[in-house]
Amino acid sequence: MARFITGLYWMVVFFPFLLTDCSTNYPNYPNYFNKAYDLDQTGNYQQAMQWYHKAADEGDAMAMNNIGVLYEMGQGVTQDFCTALEWFSKGVRGGSEIAKENLERLENFYKARNLESYEKACMAEAYFSKAYKFDQVKDYSQAMQWYLKAAELGNSDAMGNIGVYYHNGWGVSADDCKGHEWQLKAANRGNAFFQINVGNDFRYGRCNSIDLARAEKWYKAALENKNASDEERERAREALKSLQEEKVQEAKEEEQAQARREQDRVEEQLAWEREQREQERKAQRKPHYSSPRKPVALPIRQPAIPQIEPDLRPVE
Repeated sequence: MARFITGLYWMVVFFPFLLTDCSTNYPNYPNYFNKAYDLDQTGNYQQAMQWYHKAADEGDAMAMNNIGVLYEMGQGVTQDFCTALEWFSKGVRGGSEIAKENLERLENFYKARNLESYEKACMAEAYFSKAYKFDQVKDYSQAMQWYLKAAELGNSDAMGNIGVYYHNGWGVSADDCKGHEWQLKAANRGNAFFQINVGNDFRYGRCNSIDLARAEKWYKAALENKNASDEERERAREALKSLQEEKVQEAKEEEQAQARREQDRVEEQLAWEREQREQERKAQRKPHYSSPRKPVALPIRQPAIPQIEPDLRPVE
């Protein structure tokens, strides 16, 4: 009993010091994360970023991941895909499975666009973001300059948007062929959004003759594109559906046109037959000779000669 009382005494004396030491050397960083997350959910991204950084400094891998998300989305900070990649990588090293998924997603995003390196991709994305800001205020000339810079670094979104500018005549002279050419570059790099646009070019004959088969091919490519967003897949699905309806309607119209052509042909045949019968009737009304007539000599009128009775008296 005495030992129990002694032990309880020392516990009461030293326990507050133990708590103070632990809280000093091992901060309760989940509290930082929870505070940051609450701010994040209410749209206070700048404050959320500050608390995420506090948690990340203490080794919170999920906070590192969320910092990457904020940089990727441009929420509370300037959008920066390179910095987002860095934070996702830190989160992966800290053991976050979600950070690993985000890192793979962003890396696959760049790989799908055949970009040579992430650094190059990040620079291209930065140029694209700058171009898009000019786009939103309708400063198309400035936007075009930055889209071209991004396109030179392999950004397929920039390539496609340059095509849109040429189609619409924004900041440049309208040119459907150049528009198609730029969008085709983006489509060939696996950009589902512009695969649909290229399909529309063939469907409506922009720079090309109308080719519904090739339009259908590009719509299906977008629908089957594993990197396509849900919105892009739905757009491709709707395009295919309307194209099929259009083809059915065209088939009906062609069938009706064929029926009209057949009717015209029959009427022409009947008219020809009527004309032939009429010609035969006219031929039957003319006299028919087995051989040509020979001309008959007509008699001429002779002068009248007076009849003189002979004188039978003797000559005296």
